[in-house]
Amino acid sequence: MNWEEAAKEIITKFYELAGLPRPSEWLDLRLTDDEEDEDYETDEMNNAAGALRTCLLNHFNETYNRYIRNLGDAVTDSYGTSANVTTDLNLRQRIDFCIDKNLTSHFKRNSKGKLIIFHSILDELQKRGIESDQISSLKQLAEMLDMKYGSLRQNNKLVKCVHDDDLTKLSSFLAGDDCIEYNE
Repeated sequence: MNWEEAAKEIITKFYELAGLPRPSEWLDLRLTDDEEDEDYETDEMNNAAGALRTCLLNHFNETYNRYIRNLGDAVTDSYGTSANVTTDLNLRQRIDFCIDKNLTSHFKRNSKGKLIIFHSILDELQKRGIESDQISSLKQLAEMLDMKYGSLRQNNKLVKCVHDDDLTKLSSFLAGDDCIEYNE
């Protein structure tokens, strides 16, 4: 006997001992734990956000580490002076480096500085272990990143993408500054 059946049995006995009829109008109602369902949904959304954060952090860090030695080790100025560039950049600088040097095909900046995230990121996320039931569309990705979803003109074509005015929301999300809680 599970706890629900045991509880109903105890209540029924109390009513019998008091000489009252069994309160079937409410006792036989199916119990649901809406709060538990909401907690499960919140946990699932937070898990998806955490997995997304991990995947994107790995993507930017791996891309940065792969190219920083070749593209950023030494810079020669217009006078021919060579100087070493710091290779230990903070997260925002790493993201800027990867996007500004066109090292990732999933993220671009347009001529106005707007961040654009292309559909190909969904394939990258799946390769990195995020299931399609966690993040299945660009629209869902935009919601998780608190960015916009829509069509923008890129290379004289309209493309569906996630976009934002700059990198602030992306870098904040990756740094964990947002502490997303999907409670509504």
